[in-house]
Amino acid sequence: MAESAPKSVPPKSKLGLRRRVVRWLARFFLLFVGAISCYALCVWGLGRIPVNRDFEHADSNGVEILLIDNGVHADLVVPLNHASFPMIRYLENGKFMVARDMFEYAIIGWGSRKFYLETETWDDLRVSTVGYALSGFDRTTVHVRLLSGLDWPTDASRQIRISPDQFARLGEHIVSSFQLNNDGKGIPIVGAHYRNDDAFFEGQGNYNLFRTCNVWVGQGLKKAGVRVGVWTVTPNALFASLPEDARRQPTP
Repeated sequence: MAESAPKSVPPKSKLGLRRRVVRWLARFFLLFVGAISCYALCVWGLGRIPVNRDFEHADSNGVEILLIDNGVHADLVVPLNHASFPMIRYLENGKFMVARDMFEYAIIGWGSRKFYLETETWDDLRVSTVGYALSGFDRTTVHVRLLSGLDWPTDASRQIRISPDQFARLGEHIVSSFQLNNDGKGIPIVGAHYRNDDAFFEGQGNYNLFRTCNVWVGQGLKKAGVRVGVWTVTPNALFASLPEDARRQPTP
């Protein structure tokens, strides 16, 4: 009986290369998993380590503000024309399709321009949009929606009362995120709207994995002296260290 031909054996050099590739892929995977785990741990932990621990709500002469949360994104609700910081003067060029003098408050948020302009509802969400936003390459925008009163847009809203001086510091933080023209007014993004009572403005700064819209809110609260977490990447992290007596939505 004829002997069967011996099976070909890959050269040692090819076997060595294949093993090295497998090892590098395994190391990369472990490094990736480790980085994600470390990031998630920092998000959870640093949001629960508060700064401004001695914060107390201002008295009845203070300024009422709201923090609102839609599950992914947090915004600030602030008065438009408070004497300590008249926010309305920076919004005069906004392309609102309603009269601004009908409103007393505004919902203000900062974030990725592409995400904001292309994701009006969660049905519009795309993985590519999220990835580009987190990359840090996108420009930013400030979204402003006018409100007639201090509404409670979501069940997750929290009300905080700060002093006029604290509100002025918060206002300065908000305005520092606008690009301003030579007259000191916000620069509108023409044609960008979700509805008649909102407008978009050109933003300052970069949105990325480490400075999200929720971090921006947390930074403003820290500057205003409000008790809040060290690093507030998510709404959960932002709300975790708020003052325990931050008022929830009134029960009907």
